[in-house]
Amino acid sequence: MRDIGLLFDMDGVVCHNMPAHEEAWRRFFRGHGIEIEARDFREKTMGMPTREVLAYYFKRPVPPDEAHAHAVVKEELYRKLYLPQRRAASGLRRFLSTSRAAGCRLGLAPGPRTIT
Repeated sequence: MRDIGLLFDMDGVVCHNMPAHEEAWRRFFRGHGIEIEARDFREKTMGMPTREVLAYYFKRPVPPDEAHAHAVVKEELYRKLYLPQRRAASGLRRFLSTSRAAGCRLGLAPGPRTIT
């Protein structure tokens, strides 16, 4: 029998946390006088590195040091929003148990958290 491996993305797959990320971005930008629309956010920036999201809404290049400072603030907002509702996606635990029992190797590959 050959080895089978399953690799999972975290945001939106293992965890149903995208609404919390979206709300954190909404609050972050509101604090900078920018209102973002959910559809625009999802279609134009979801999954982008932080620095690109910032540049898109600020309408200017964002230097790495500034992007890092903003990322810290946004991440703090996200953690406060998501912590009370943190849990595995529906059916995930059973799927992982069944997969592991069948001999599958399991891995988690979250998207890039780069700010550049």
